[in-house]
Amino acid sequence: MLENAEDMRVVHEAPHGAALIEYLKSADCRADVVVLDIDMPGKRGTVVLEEIRGFMPDLRVVMHSTWMPFEMVEECMDLGADGCVEKSAEDNEIIAEIRKVFNSEIKPRKIPIKKAHGSSTVLSDFLNRARRFIGGLFEH
Repeated sequence: MLENAEDMRVVHEAPHGAALIEYLKSADCRADVVVLDIDMPGKRGTVVLEEIRGFMPDLRVVMHSTWMPFEMVEECMDLGADGCVEKSAEDNEIIAEIRKVFNSEIKPRKIPIKKAHGSSTVLSDFLNRARRFIGGLFEH
């Protein structure tokens, strides 16, 4: 797909989430945008996204899946994805989404908060922005 995009090139392909995390933590990492499959072998893409946000909060991530219902898009955005695109989209649409994410301003990320029992939760920047927008529509 990216062979048709002269301004992009694939710098790494990972067979599963653990390999992607290893690459992103390596000195060889040259990624500007990661296209992350939700249904990859091993860890689910949303789990990998949470891990990425823990050590690379500003890396741009586009989630990619065969099926992207609203709830899936909302979950991905809540976890810090910068964009989402279905695998069935035309190549030019996928490339356009990658470009949009690459050229977008990096949003400040909220760091996961460790709860007392050791689990973590990610604060939802997406929902907070949505609430401010909806609240703004009804202010006088």
